[in-house]
Amino acid sequence: MEERERVISIDGCRYRVAPDPDGVWTHVESESGARVSLRDWTLAEHLDVLERASYWRDGVVRFDDGEFAREVLRRAARGPAASSFEAVALWWALGGVDLNDDDAPVGVTLRRWSWREEVTARERSLETVGRPALYLREMVHASVAESGEGLGAFAGRGGARLLDEVVALNTGEEDEELDARMLDDHARAEQTLWLCSTLGWTPGQVWSAPAIEIERLLRLRERTKPVDRRSRAASTQSALARHPDAVVIEVEGS
Repeated sequence: MEERERVISIDGCRYRVAPDPDGVWTHVESESGARVSLRDWTLAEHLDVLERASYWRDGVVRFDDGEFAREVLRRAARGPAASSFEAVALWWALGGVDLNDDDAPVGVTLRRWSWREEVTARERSLETVGRPALYLREMVHASVAESGEGLGAFAGRGGARLLDEVVALNTGEEDEELDARMLDDHARAEQTLWLCSTLGWTPGQVWSAPAIEIERLLRLRERTKPVDRRSRAASTQSALARHPDAVVIEVEGS
């Protein structure tokens, strides 16, 4: 798709964006006339700088957006860039797109990472001081099955879109509200666990199965539940047997 000059607004400030005909540099000019030229920002660089700008504090991941923006300008800008372009740098690192842009997904094969890979990445990011974003890097490397020349081959909008797709694929963001509703209900969570154990399925497979078949299984489960003989006997006792002074002798058949 051919790029053309446009005007964008970031944090209330307007900028004129004009790409080079050769597509190597994109020129951004502020209302005051200050200018900066930026090259494409690769996914490999994005993950690297995320690790530099994120850190643990009091058990919580913190992100220094100022340091991140300055590093983007240092790497991607042609020549020194004024600090007034830090907001532009953040916009550029996210793909340099407008909020209403609707680009097609990147054409790469993705897979969900395994539980083993996720646990290993989580442990490494916790154990490696100052590198909580290592978790995200490991997720991307595990999920991108066909990386070609590596993550450096994905840049600009393509890199940002790929990162979004990888995170959505592995965190189930689109199903988060559904998961919360299903699991917050104790009875529904217990039913899900029973179905997973019985069928050898994952929760996602259970929740995606035809509703009528799941309801049939749950009804069969209720019908075949063992009956407590003592509770049944107690429920059939006569009014006389339930008298406080009565002596009840139960004889069980063979």
